[in-house]
Amino acid sequence: MCPLTTNVLVASVALSAGAAGAVALDSGTGPAPAARTIRLPPGPEQVRTVVVTRTIHRVHRVHAASAPAPGPARAPARVTVAAPARAVGVAPLHARTSGAAARGGDDRGQGHDD
Repeated sequence: MCPLTTNVLVASVALSAGAAGAVALDSGTGPAPAARTIRLPPGPEQVRTVVVTRTIHRVHRVHAASAPAPGPARAPARVTVAAPARAVGVAPLHARTSGAAARGGDDRGQGHDD
């Protein structure tokens, strides 16, 4: 089959399937039933926030009074560290990253004034 014929055939099958689905959904359904309104019973009486807050704080005070107070915290043990021994008569070590400093120049070469 040529591509045009295939496209027309697929389009017609899709159109007929869509039409059949629309007919199936629409058939057999009458008008939607009216929604019923239901009266809910009145809610509980509103409790003020101040009452709730006072109750919570009273409970905290009662629990705090019944719990034993923790003892004082112990100070950590003092640790003494001996100072490292210094070598007497040894010159300090100067690390070099290149050999340029040993020759008196720098890494950029000779002739730089800055």
